[in-house]
Amino acid sequence: MIKIHLDIKDVLDACKDSYEEVTKQLTKSFGDLGTAAHAHIRELAKAELNSHQYLMFVGGEDQKNIDLDTPAPNIHILTIKNNAVLIDDGKEIDMKTDEWLFKSSKTKIGKKGKYLAIPFKYDNKGGKSESESGKFKAQLTGRIKEEIALENKRRKFQGQSPIHFGGIERYKKDSMGHKKGEIIEGKLHEFNIFGNRKKQHWSEQPLTRVGVYQKIQRDTQGNPITDKAGKVKATRTWMTFRTASQGVPDKFWYPAPPTKDFLARTGEWVEQEFYNKILPAIFQKWGDK
Repeated sequence: MIKIHLDIKDVLDACKDSYEEVTKQLTKSFGDLGTAAHAHIRELAKAELNSHQYLMFVGGEDQKNIDLDTPAPNIHILTIKNNAVLIDDGKEIDMKTDEWLFKSSKTKIGKKGKYLAIPFKYDNKGGKSESESGKFKAQLTGRIKEEIALENKRRKFQGQSPIHFGGIERYKKDSMGHKKGEIIEGKLHEFNIFGNRKKQHWSEQPLTRVGVYQKIQRDTQGNPITDKAGKVKATRTWMTFRTASQGVPDKFWYPAPPTKDFLARTGEWVEQEFYNKILPAIFQKWGDK
């Protein structure tokens, strides 16, 4: 909390010949400074957080996590609350709340309370990225590639065809109205990963309902899109699900960024604005000559 409070007696004593004018100007300037502080903390957050973190900090579109209150003349209080405090302090956020995960229209009610299945989607490239979300995606992509080797051993033992991470699967023979070589669409495979690989620390966590999907790329009229060679384009997608539930003891955490101290830094900014801009302007216009 920043309490912006001004004892105007000393200022008025220095400008005693213009008491009323200075009083009005101070009240206006201090009100403007409170409004500017409210905007400044949002500007800091927007500049240093990603778009999702920013919405969590301000409290969504209605921005209810940042509050400016004026309980009395020349007293303005800037307060942050809820997830804004956690992000400002660099603490993890429990996402299992009605405000975030359980606000989804897909949230269901079970015997132990609310639960939500959250999909994670990956393409067949994985890729590299410096962002946290990009690293997370590349990490899980790497894990799936490792786990496929184990899954394919099981499938080979049972006489099933192997699952390939990349490439596009096609019908091997004419079947159910589809021609040989035609792209298979929809969900192709589904299996669970129980964390029996130990190469990475994240491999100990299970992944349920790992699914492989394929979809033909189509234009706005629904016609298949082809490449320069005339081959139909298709997208192969991997998707996993993680369930957040009120009925389990562990938390669904969102990792906060390093400590930001947006509130404290805004307080310092307010002080600089007041002493370096507002007071000099008042003394220059109304101070004793």
